Amino acid sequence: MNNKKWMWAVLAVLVIVIVGVGLFFYLRQEETPPQSHYSLFSWDDEAVKADEREDFLSILSQMEIDTVYQALSSDQMESKDTETFLSDLSQKGIAVYYLAGDSAWGREKDGASVRAVIEQVAHYNKAAGKDRRFAGLMLDVEPYLLEEWKGASDEDKEVLFTQYVDGMVEAYQAARKEKIPMLLCIPWFYEKYSEPQLGRLIAEGCDGVAIMNYRRSDEYGQIETEVELARKYEKQVVNIAELQKPGSHDLEDVNTYYNEGLDALRASWDVLERRFDYDRLSFSYHYYAPLKELLEGQGSGQE
Repeated sequence: MNNKKWMWAVLAVLVIVIVGVGLFFYLRQEETPPQSHYSLFSWDDEAVKADEREDFLSILSQMEIDTVYQALSSDQMESKDTETFLSDLSQKGIAVYYLAGDSAWGREKDGASVRAVIEQVAHYNKAAGKDRRFAGLMLDVEPYLLEEWKGASDEDKEVLFTQYVDGMVEAYQAARKEKIPMLLCIPWFYEKYSEPQLGRLIAEGCDGVAIMNYRRSDEYGQIETEVELARKYEKQVVNIAELQKPGSHDLEDVNTYYNEGLDALRASWDVLERRFDYDRLSFSYHYYAPLKELLEGQGSGQE
């Protein structure tokens, strides 16, 4: 009888310990803020040049940026600066995606121009050292900027949108064959023209979408459809914020954080991260030049 009592006592203690440990880790998880991932668009060769490297790396470190989407001119692509740029960022654990695109590519149902870029990146990576390769491709193809889109009926816009989706699906097959991750930069309003086609774009046309969420009025609602589709198909989703000065490219104050500031932007991102609670959601600054301007303007910068 004493042995039985002893066994029950041991079991009771074990249960208490297990429950206590589980509760500790649960509460700790609840108190720990989600881990954000930040990226940066960079459209100019300036960031790639050797004499800009120190400033560029400093800003990446200061803003906790672990991914850069870098555009390159044809001359810059094969330069020594690009080689050392990729190497220097790789040593810091920063991934570099090749950034390219043209609205005209949205007309191509076979994705010919995008497939050509994929071949270019694949060729570059195969010839480069392990620490001098592009981590993937970020495509900025915006068919809604085409002349035929402007003034078209919603039905015609759906046709044009479907044409674009066809091309991206074709291109994505080529990217997968070359084992190059492919992300698509998209606006927040495509579901207006065809939510099924938007779903197809995310499911079959990319590894993830970067959404130009350039309106501060309803940042959650504007990308809710895209995030839920990304969750459904287990794809990446990047929320992009605009930093350019109002007046540039017809931007109004509501479209950018230039006047609101970087602290307000991070606060907004924290809210989005908690509300969506999706571990493949990340955040991106658009783009290097205005980010640098804002940091220089605020003196000591972000803490």
